[in-house]
Amino acid sequence: MFRKAALATVLLLALAACSRSPRDYILVIDASGSMQGSGLIDEVKQAMPEFLESVAPGDTVTVVKFDRSAAVGETISIGSAEDRSKVETAVTSIQARGAYTDMTAMLRAVAERAQSAPGRESFVVVMSDGKDDPPPGRNREHVDLASMRDPGADEKMNAAYIYYISLGRLKDPALEENLRRISPHTETVQAGAGVEGSEGATAGERTGLADVAHDIDRFAWLRWLKSNWQWAAIGAGILLALLFVIWLIYKIATGGRVRGAIVYYEAGVGQPVKSVYNLDKLDRNRFSIGAKLGADLRVRNSAIARNVTLKAAAKNGQNFLRPAASDRGQFEFLAQQTEGLISPGDRFRLGNFIFEYGDGSSDR
Repeated sequence: MFRKAALATVLLLALAACSRSPRDYILVIDASGSMQGSGLIDEVKQAMPEFLESVAPGDTVTVVKFDRSAAVGETISIGSAEDRSKVETAVTSIQARGAYTDMTAMLRAVAERAQSAPGRESFVVVMSDGKDDPPPGRNREHVDLASMRDPGADEKMNAAYIYYISLGRLKDPALEENLRRISPHTETVQAGAGVEGSEGATAGERTGLADVAHDIDRFAWLRWLKSNWQWAAIGAGILLALLFVIWLIYKIATGGRVRGAIVYYEAGVGQPVKSVYNLDKLDRNRFSIGAKLGADLRVRNSAIARNVTLKAAAKNGQNFLRPAASDRGQFEFLAQQTEGLISPGDRFRLGNFIFEYGDGSSDR
């Protein structure tokens, strides 16, 4: 009973904790000419259907392309396969012909969208193969990324999760640093690590998009705990209280059972035949002795006026029996260690039979 109830409780709370929040995906794609020359833009386009399998109804997807500037596309709310097709079309329509790569323009676009709305999660996936290469005359200006955040928002709790997929041979440390300034939840994924050029590798694996989708789903429960730690603490407290109550019920139900055995025989017989009644088989906290119907230990041809009840008792790990208050007058003790209790080794007389209690500890 205890194990089943505890397991059911844990599973229910685990399912509640892992409930999926609606997600907002911002796909930031490098559209510079080098992406076309290396064929990487085609890989990204081919990987998109596989990546979109992890996008669920209620999620949104925004495609941002950048080269010399950043162009933010329509935010598409996903409700059907047709909506996923709109996202695929937005990606496949990208022409990677840009002569320059202005990371500052891209970072501005990311920073303005790098916070999660209440009750939602935001994921920014940046895909680029090169380093910052702004148009002539445009300096690599310092961007105050912190000023773009909502001043009333909790930076760590509301910050988007950013994945920088390095499509080129070398990742850009400066880009990594700037993305981490936008959000502390930033990870770098090296595209094609361990699978590039291998047979059977999907476009999602070659571009790193499959790794990103897997990582997002794998740590959904951890993100839930971070953003809902108050509810998680309350749930943990309720779980502990419930487990304690279940444990207490279990202890009362099992620890209060009558245990041991009763040896009994008829008094006044020269060589009495002793019988043993095993109390452990009853699996409850009381039993009865008597000559009438309904007695657990039924002693025929006895002078016991009525059936008497004995209840389980325990103290310091020792088992005892306690006669019901209304039956105590029927007991004649021949040996008793403690008033009001029947201790192991005590002997008493009921009618014309003698009984001796043993708690069975010597046999365990």
